[in-house]
Amino acid sequence: PQIGADWAIDFELTDDEQGYYLLVRDGSILPGGAAEALTVNVPPVKGSDFARDLALIDSRRSNAPSLGIQNTQQSQFIQFGDQRDL
Repeated sequence: PQIGADWAIDFELTDDEQGYYLLVRDGSILPGGAAEALTVNVPPVKGSDFARDLALIDSRRSNAPSLGIQNTQQSQFIQFGDQRDL
C-alpha cells in the first residue's frame, strides 16, 4: 500500500501476535495496511521494510504509556505501548 507519494509500507496481519499498531509520526495510525480513522480495534501486524517515519507500537504492556493520540471521532485517547526495534 502506498502512503503519500514517495514512501510505502509492507506488513502482514498475523494470527499469533496481538496489540501491534502502525503509528506514523504525524499522529495517524495505519491499521491493516490502510490509512483509516483511529480505532481501538486495530488489527495486529508484523512489519518489514518500514519507512523511517513509521513506528511499531506494542500496546499489550500493562504499563503502556499514552502517546496522546486522540480519536477525534469518539473523543477518546488510545493507550499505546513501548516502541520496539524492528
